[in-house]
Amino acid sequence: MKTGFKFKINTGIALLLVLCLIVLLGAYSLISHKQTDISEFVININNKYESNFINDTEIRDLINKIGVERNGESEESPSLKEIEQKLEAVDFIKKAEVSKDIQGNMIIDVYQDRPIARIIAGNGQSAYINQERKLLDLSNKYTARVLLVTGSGASKLFKKGYFDTEEGQHLFDMISFLGQDKFWQAQLTQLDLNSQMEITAYTQVGKEVIEMGTAEGFRRKLGKLRVFYNEIIPKMGWNYYNTIKLQYKDQIVCK
Repeated sequence: MKTGFKFKINTGIALLLVLCLIVLLGAYSLISHKQTDISEFVININNKYESNFINDTEIRDLINKIGVERNGESEESPSLKEIEQKLEAVDFIKKAEVSKDIQGNMIIDVYQDRPIARIIAGNGQSAYINQERKLLDLSNKYTARVLLVTGSGASKLFKKGYFDTEEGQHLFDMISFLGQDKFWQAQLTQLDLNSQMEITAYTQVGKEVIEMGTAEGFRRKLGKLRVFYNEIIPKMGWNYYNTIKLQYKDQIVCK
């Protein structure tokens, strides 16, 4: 009985010592990992939308500006969360995920933003706009093939809060819809806005100019344009008409 009892006590002490050793090794690993120099920056850029607005060199330059160095961390070094936030503040970076692996490498996963249209105002202002209604500066090295929004009325899109207005919401919904629908991506290349925010659309194929009125009720108007493509074009052919008017209720006026 005594021998068995002693064996149980020794076994319990041994297990406790092993557990303490594991905890100490884990703590040491964390401390040493924090103090270890960064071995490498491993940068992964997500090209889901086949955009090339951001490259590895630019990410490395940004990391240097943020204050991340390979020669070790200090109290002033930014946290991984702070690095993510600073990267996400850069145009064309929609999301950033930063972590460290057991070898001391800093893993930087960057997800590019996707513009849905390019706005070119009559006063020369120009920018991209994304799905979150955020305006993005143009890139010197890459031009996205997206819908163009031009004309004297396009300057309104640069005004703060415009897309929160009823008029702005209708227009943004239309731009967003056209930017995501493959059929309309292939058909319409440009929306020209006059001072009354009335839209003239230009097509990829054919010389027809499409007058749509304002963006309000754009789905109904695009439905009428579908009828034109499906029923009138097969009979009359491309380039038979110069102007297609969709702003009138329950009518398609072709001239």
